[in-house]
Amino acid sequence: MGPYMMRFQIRDLEGFSGVKAHTIRIWEKRYGLLHPDRTDTNIRHYGLEQLRSILNVAYLNQRGYKISKLAALSVVEREKLVREVAGTQTGTDEVLNTLKLAMLGFDEPLFNSESAKHAAQHGFRSLVEDVYVRLLEQIGVLWQTSSICPAQEHFVSNIIRQKLLVATDGLALNAHATDVLHVLYLP
Repeated sequence: MGPYMMRFQIRDLEGFSGVKAHTIRIWEKRYGLLHPDRTDTNIRHYGLEQLRSILNVAYLNQRGYKISKLAALSVVEREKLVREVAGTQTGTDEVLNTLKLAMLGFDEPLFNSESAKHAAQHGFRSLVEDVYVRLLEQIGVLWQTSSICPAQEHFVSNIIRQKLLVATDGLALNAHATDVLHVLYLP
């Protein structure tokens, strides 16, 4: 695995989770939530598991769970709580986090299964409008800040493109439609 998938700086965690770097530092110091490696110049570096952990903590914290209670839970207990809460929530944050993790690991089966699960529950339109559009916006920012490499952005955009093509191909044509037909020729 390359450096983009293994090590993250605190600004990367901030970009992925939406939790400010200052807050992450406080959570580390006060609650021992994360244990980053440090360079000789004292710059923090986090692994993929720590990124997953901060994503789960941010998800639960945004839903009203106190950080002191979350820090007292084990990683396994937090993951279980995320699954329970996600089962009762209608939001897309958990789906977005899972898709971002799939992107980091180039895990196409995980990306596809999470997408299929959301589409089955909420429909393909919701998958595109509520999940993929937000994901592409977030990935754009992550790419601009050098948190991800172009290959990861291309990985996601090509999967989404493929899903749009398959869904478009599956639409039934109505030969008796009286509406005006618009054809777009896009690069």
